[in-house]
Amino acid sequence: MATTEKPSLSSTTETSSLPSTTSYASEDADRDELASAKLWAVYIDEAEKYDKALVEGWKSDMEGLLIFAGLFSASLTAFLIESYKTLTPDQGAITIALLARISNQLDPASSTQSAATLDSSFTPSTASLACNTLWFLSLGLSLSCALIATLVEQWARDFIQRTEMRPSPIIRARIFSYLYFGIQRFGMHTIVGFIPLLLHVSLILFFAGLVAFLRPINPVLMTVAAAMLSLISAIYIYLTILPIISSDAPYRTPLSYVAWGLFQRLSTPLYWRRKSPSDEESGTTDREPSQANKGIPTMVAVMNRDATVHSSERDTRDGLAIVWTLKSLTDNNELQPFVEALPDLIYGPNGRRGMYDHMINMLLADRDIRLVQRIENLLQTCDSGLLHPDHKTWRRIISIKALWAIAYFLASDSSTQEMFPVFNETLLSSQPAHPHPVISFSASTIALVRWIGFCAVSARVWTVLSMLAASPAGDDLGTLPTAVRAIQLEADLRGYVDFSSDISQIITDASLSMQQCRDTLLSFQDKAYDSFVDYIQFSASLKEMPFEFRATCEKIQLSSRAISSIVRTKLVKTLTAAIVDNDPGKLESEVHQIDILVDMVLRLLQTGSESMEIGLGRPIVAYITYRTHPSPGFSRGLGWCNPKQLSSMLTKYLTVAGNLTFNTVYSIWALCVYYPQWAAFDEQTLMNVRAFPEFSNSVEVIAVLKSHILSAVSELSTDQAHSLMDRLQISPSVDIAERLKVASFSVLIDWLEHITVTRSRRSCQLVSTFYFLSNCCPQERHPLSFQQRFARWFFDTCHDLAVGSEPYILELVETIEGWWLFQGRTAHFDDIEARRTLVAALFKHLEILVPDGSTGLGSMIDTIIGRLKSPPDVDHRRKSLASVDDNATAEESDSSQSSCNDGYNTPASQSQVDLQE
Repeated sequence: MATTEKPSLSSTTETSSLPSTTSYASEDADRDELASAKLWAVYIDEAEKYDKALVEGWKSDMEGLLIFAGLFSASLTAFLIESYKTLTPDQGAITIALLARISNQLDPASSTQSAATLDSSFTPSTASLACNTLWFLSLGLSLSCALIATLVEQWARDFIQRTEMRPSPIIRARIFSYLYFGIQRFGMHTIVGFIPLLLHVSLILFFAGLVAFLRPINPVLMTVAAAMLSLISAIYIYLTILPIISSDAPYRTPLSYVAWGLFQRLSTPLYWRRKSPSDEESGTTDREPSQANKGIPTMVAVMNRDATVHSSERDTRDGLAIVWTLKSLTDNNELQPFVEALPDLIYGPNGRRGMYDHMINMLLADRDIRLVQRIENLLQTCDSGLLHPDHKTWRRIISIKALWAIAYFLASDSSTQEMFPVFNETLLSSQPAHPHPVISFSASTIALVRWIGFCAVSARVWTVLSMLAASPAGDDLGTLPTAVRAIQLEADLRGYVDFSSDISQIITDASLSMQQCRDTLLSFQDKAYDSFVDYIQFSASLKEMPFEFRATCEKIQLSSRAISSIVRTKLVKTLTAAIVDNDPGKLESEVHQIDILVDMVLRLLQTGSESMEIGLGRPIVAYITYRTHPSPGFSRGLGWCNPKQLSSMLTKYLTVAGNLTFNTVYSIWALCVYYPQWAAFDEQTLMNVRAFPEFSNSVEVIAVLKSHILSAVSELSTDQAHSLMDRLQISPSVDIAERLKVASFSVLIDWLEHITVTRSRRSCQLVSTFYFLSNCCPQERHPLSFQQRFARWFFDTCHDLAVGSEPYILELVETIEGWWLFQGRTAHFDDIEARRTLVAALFKHLEILVPDGSTGLGSMIDTIIGRLKSPPDVDHRRKSLASVDDNATAEESDSSQSSCNDGYNTPASQSQVDLQE
């Protein structure tokens, strides 16, 4: 048996030293408790809402039960006063019997007959016993119900009082959870649900006793009471099982929950038994009494699931609810939040939403609502002068945005729409241009509204065309005049006045043939792109991209339909006007609205076309010129463009460009340098560029075109490759691979030598050209001829810098030094004389930098000089080490320079021996 030893003195001493540590631990625990106060405050907010609603519901239920139990008990007592008398002998009958006996005794002749009338024994009838038993039970249950209801009210008040006693959120939270889980543990929910059951049973017992009470009195009255009891019992049973059959039934009884549990256990194939709803789907919380731990969902859980699961019935309910809501909104201040929330039902960050299509259709179909007109009326209130400027702007924006969303919805399902609402285009066009966001929203909305108008007229046109196709000879077309007049009315309503006049000719002129009627109706299809053309032309003039520009464009242009020549001409003119006439300047943003409209117009024009119109040369050249820097917007603008068609069109346009020849030449250069995936130029392009030697940028264009053409030599045969390089004036060689390797260097040095003579002034173009051409050169030893020519050119250029030269040359030289030589290209110069020349050129450049104090660039030049003074193989080894460790410092380069200075003036072999030693 284990014993407990008394602590020793030492242990006591050790224990006495613990309080300080314990106090620190207690303080840490207190701080941790306080840190959780905010979390528990959130719990209190939620628990208090739930618990107070629960307790207040109990209290109101108990008050009603008390009132009913009191009235019912009083009424029942009145019946009991009369019925309990049937349980005892009738004293009046006994008195009469005694008097009769006395009378018989006085008259001996009647004694025999009266002797049998007096019987001292008494037995209550069965009906009396049943009636009084049932009524007394009913009274007892009713009074018990009243007593328990009184206690529940007391318990509810006590629950609220206990949870509000302490101000600390942590203590209150724990009291809340402690008391509530106590309620669950002791089954108070069951007690509260059991109280109405007592009263219901009491009422049933009363009616059953009433039947027994009326049985000896009158069979007819008994039958009426029995029928009433049966009816009430049937209704009660129906109300009990109804919520089991239909979860949206508002009726239930206390026995419904018992019947639910039994039914769940007996009926496993039921729908809610097969798939029990989760707490997230049903909306239940941990504080709600549930049978989930038993695997049986509650009726509330099933109701929540049936209410939220997606179905056609749910869509109809949602639509009816929103229709009722909108009908109940009479004030503009009440309507504004609804209008503000409407676009989110149709369009979201990921594009078109389809979940609420049925609801939107119900709103548009209801003639009493007139949704579009109500939103337009709200928009008109912005000009009343009664609103604050900020509030007025916000109301204007949300109204226009809501109209855009409705138009976008109609445009998305235009083929299935039976009718289109009429928008007030004049109201939208009259919206102010300032503040700026308003014009952004109104432009997109007007475009969609015009497209909706076209769809409305087009639907009627296709109806008539279908009638004509069904009867080519014109027979059985009695309804044709009516249908044509409907087209005319629709065209007038939507603003197509010219087409309406053409339709009136069909109506008035009976001599027109069926083919002429068809041609007139088909001519309306050329107007399909009017809204798209107007929209992109107007959008190009805006400083910022219109609201949902790409989504709007995609809805108002038919990319899948082959376009006519009239539409093609119109699109070319529109693109020219949008880019050239508006002169958007330099497009600095990553994606501009012009990028999107170029993409869409080119996509339309290339549908079913094998070439690009020469008329596109002007806008495309202007677009490439405005896009001065590579960006995602340019890639989007030319995303659908065929490279061969684009290159062929620019090559042809170069011969007719006129005053845009310089920009055209620049566009060819930009495609080759920045966007080679769209450059498919050939020798014809090179010949056309050579025809304009007066332009300063033609030298760069010729160089990049040569390099671009040479990139396709590997796909040619040997003879074809030699012939091509002969035409490109590449140095001859027997080995095609060697000649191809030399070709890239030859193009680079020819260009470098030429720009010094022509004095080109576009420094940014020079640097980009050098990057492009040098990247085309193989990453290996440079050819000897190139080394010598490059070293001489570099020395002459640096000498010109010393005596004064154009600033664009200085930027090119610094680019060569920083990107080409400093990054390791010095290792590819293995000619000693070339390296000496480069060192001398760098010293020339260094003399210019010393007075300016350009220490950073000077340190880099010192590093390059150190590498060039090293023998070629040492420089190559240093390059290999630098590729492993990019953090090599300039001091290491200086040390290498000092260790190799003595070997620089010796032959290369002797230098290698010195290094090995």
